[in-house]
Amino acid sequence: MSEARYKIVRSAMYKTLREVAEYCGMDAAQDLVRVFGGTRLWVPLRWTAEHDLNRIGEAHARRLIDCFGNSVLDVPRRLLTADGLANVIDELLADGLEHNEIARLVGCSQRTVSRRQHAPRVPGAAHLRRKVDPRQIDIDDLLK
Repeated sequence: MSEARYKIVRSAMYKTLREVAEYCGMDAAQDLVRVFGGTRLWVPLRWTAEHDLNRIGEAHARRLIDCFGNSVLDVPRRLLTADGLANVIDELLADGLEHNEIARLVGCSQRTVSRRQHAPRVPGAAHLRRKVDPRQIDIDDLLK
């Protein structure tokens, strides 16, 4: 993948993963999500062969320990935020990439890419797609 595409994907990543990708590489960030997604991970100060972190590979584990040793990482379940995914798909569609190539690149289905191509382009509108319970009181009414 070209460096320009990596920059597009990095801009849409969760902050923790963006830092991991910057210091340890995109492969380390992807492996972290694949193996430890949705968990809180303690990164030790020193590498040991028994540590769970070795499940992403010894080289990635050592780099992660060098950069983030003695800290806790909250590893999200996905590489990209919801709005970030939509933005990346939009940009890659504009670049003329095939749907299957985009799906592999960002880790979603081809159907998601296809639906995004036909969706209205409203930046930051992910929250508008959520359904609201009609019985829910509006915060402004509550504060009156």
